[in-house]
Amino acid sequence: MVREIRIYWALRVHLKQLSRDWGQVQMNLTINTATQLLATFGQTLNAFGGFVPADKQVYVAAGLALIQGIMAAMAQFRNPDGTPATQPYIPASK
Repeated sequence: MVREIRIYWALRVHLKQLSRDWGQVQMNLTINTATQLLATFGQTLNAFGGFVPADKQVYVAAGLALIQGIMAAMAQFRNPDGTPATQPYIPASK
């Protein structure tokens, strides 16, 4: 428990900076699709590739699932062009 408190205390400045800059992250359809595909590929390699020891596969799968969940939550509040979802999405004319 003491170790976790020390880690939090050392990272608190970075956590404040991240929470302040969270709204400035540019999320568009291309970034979301690429990240989700790479994480899905990673999940497949984790399950069938044999690159990760069997006792660590659960942790790798949970980490990749966490990344996918964060990216999906970020994409939920953005239009495909990266603008906030509170604004109407107007596709670019071809």
